[in-house]
Amino acid sequence: MPARHNLTNMKPPAAAVRMGTDLARVQVVEDALRHFGMRYLQRIYTEREIAYCGSSPAEMPRRLAARFAAKEACIKVLRPAQRWLDWRSIEVVRQPAGWVGLALHGPARALARRERIAQLSLSLSHEDDYAIAVVAAMVEAGHPSHRPPRKLH
Repeated sequence: MPARHNLTNMKPPAAAVRMGTDLARVQVVEDALRHFGMRYLQRIYTEREIAYCGSSPAEMPRRLAARFAAKEACIKVLRPAQRWLDWRSIEVVRQPAGWVGLALHGPARALARRERIAQLSLSLSHEDDYAIAVVAAMVEAGHPSHRPPRKLH
C-alpha cells in the first residue's frame, strides 16, 4: 500500500518557486519592426537590448522575440495587480559567457521587492518562427505565497 502524505503537517518551505513562461512568434516582431521601426523598439526594449539584438541583423527578430517572451514571463512571475508595467523596466542582460539574466528597474524592481522575490533565473530559446522564455523566481519565506497548504479532502 502506498504511503500517504499529510500536507497539512508540512512545514512551509524557506522559499517558494514561482514560474512564468511565454512563447512569442518571430513573425509578430518582424511585422512590428516593419510597421513601427524605432518607435516599437524604444517602447519595448532597453538601449542595451536593442544594441545586442541589432548586432546581428539576421538574428535580430528572433533575439527580440525571445526578449519579448522573457518580459512576458517575468510579468507572470511578478504578478502585478494591474497588467501594465513599462516593458523597459524588465531587461534581458547577456553575460560575457553567453548566458542571460534579468535586470529589473523602476516599477518592476519595486514590485519584485514587494513580492519578496529574492532571485530570478531566465532561460531563452528560439527556433524558426518561435521564441520561448522561462523565468523562475525564488520568493522569500513569510510572503503570502508561503501560507501552509490547505487540507485536502
